[in-house]
Amino acid sequence: RNAALGAFRDYDFASWQPDAVVVNLGTNDGGAFYSPEWKDEETGKIYKQRLNEDGTFNEEDLKAFEAAAESFLSTIRSCNPDAYIVWAYGMLGTPMMPAIYRAVDAYIKRSGDRKVSVFQLPAMTEETTGARSHPGAAAHEQAARELAAYLRGRLQP
Repeated sequence: RNAALGAFRDYDFASWQPDAVVVNLGTNDGGAFYSPEWKDEETGKIYKQRLNEDGTFNEEDLKAFEAAAESFLSTIRSCNPDAYIVWAYGMLGTPMMPAIYRAVDAYIKRSGDRKVSVFQLPAMTEETTGARSHPGAAAHEQAARELAAYLRGRLQP
């Protein structure tokens, strides 16, 4: 069924171009520093975000995240040449925010692209928590209102 719906065909980005692309990544990357290693059974490669002895994030692992994030922004831009790109992050804490800012800043400096920014989402509270310690509907509604207002300010002609 997925094949019939086009799941295995390349997406034609030229068929529709958005005004904005919102990226909401980084939460699981921050959590990975506290998770056990993962082994790819096919390749045998082991993946692990490491903590330093003092509990801070390993600089080499942060730099790998930043390089991947910067590369991802380049890919987004190549597929969406006119869109405003927003990296939204923070509903479940902000431990990766410095790395996200560094990645976005590096992308801007390298590319000269001024249509990209970081937006800190409102943090989830006890009142807005949903299932399994994730943001609930109220948290998403609050984030949507704030993000929409932010985008309106960026997309005005």
